[in-house]
Amino acid sequence: MDIDKLNGFLEYLGLEEPPMGILYTDVEPEKGFSPKPGPLPTREKEEKNEIDWQAVFGRFSCIIGNIWLARKKQSTAYMSAEQFGCPGAAFWGGFLKPQSETIIQYVSTGIPGWTEGEFYCESPDELRRIFDYVDPRPAPEPFCVIKPITQFTEGQVPEFVTFFVRPESLCGLHQLATFVTNNPEVVASPWSSGCGSLFAWPQ
Repeated sequence: MDIDKLNGFLEYLGLEEPPMGILYTDVEPEKGFSPKPGPLPTREKEEKNEIDWQAVFGRFSCIIGNIWLARKKQSTAYMSAEQFGCPGAAFWGGFLKPQSETIIQYVSTGIPGWTEGEFYCESPDELRRIFDYVDPRPAPEPFCVIKPITQFTEGQVPEFVTFFVRPESLCGLHQLATFVTNNPEVVASPWSSGCGSLFAWPQ
């Protein structure tokens, strides 16, 4: 990687940090930020009433928070089927499918007598439809790794490159994408959680 060219590109866009590269790998990072390990709350376990939801939420750790730490420390964040932190991230990252009915109801209208909903969608049925439509692919390797593009070694190729930017820099990236592709619809902003935007939609 030509660091001088990268720095010039970032300076032109008014960016103060390099973008983050995302790749799936079978090698667990030696160090970095990741959620605490725990069992996946699968639909199969849910149907058998084998999920301790209090423990699941007790281990909650948003992968976006781990990525934020990696950005600030210029380090690595990663997740896996054991270190997912949030059932939503496990779903969007390709480690859990189908999503549990408990999470579908929690993210939409809630579960009477247990928890209010987050109202990301108007009903569980609509959320199921959206999940079926997006249909995140199964994770191709055991670990999803997110780290600064400058830390990729020779032979490592990021599957996605993610910029964390202010709106004016985002406009510049939009313009460049259109310039390169000559496609006026090359940029899209579909509905999702933050982790869904990082892992599922770019596929």
